[in-house]
Amino acid sequence: MTTEIISNETKKRRKGGRPRLLNEERRAFSVRPGFNEAEFNKLEDRAEAAGLDLPEFIRRLALNQKFYALPAINKTALVELSRIGNNVNQIARAIKLDGNAIATQQTLTQLQTHLNDIALQLSVSESSEA
Repeated sequence: MTTEIISNETKKRRKGGRPRLLNEERRAFSVRPGFNEAEFNKLEDRAEAAGLDLPEFIRRLALNQKFYALPAINKTALVELSRIGNNVNQIARAIKLDGNAIATQQTLTQLQTHLNDIALQLSVSESSEA
């Protein structure tokens, strides 16, 4: 069995993982507000509607930062569009492997462009509604 000796220099070069945050980006202070069950449930519902996790939602709420709740109908439409887009990508990959369906590939590319346009319009309409 061979034992490898790792010097301090080697350890310094093997820096992986997440880069360190700048001092002004670090969140060094925390506050633990208390909520009753109804208040907490309401906060969770509003955070979910805004598409944020609870701490980020409370932080933005406390600092008067803007956030937009996604209407349920648009959120559902976006999920469905995402599923359709995934299916289109799978079909496109299959066509590329086959290699002889140029017209179909062009049609799928146009379809993907239209789906992206629809998704963009849905996301724009939901931010203007809030």
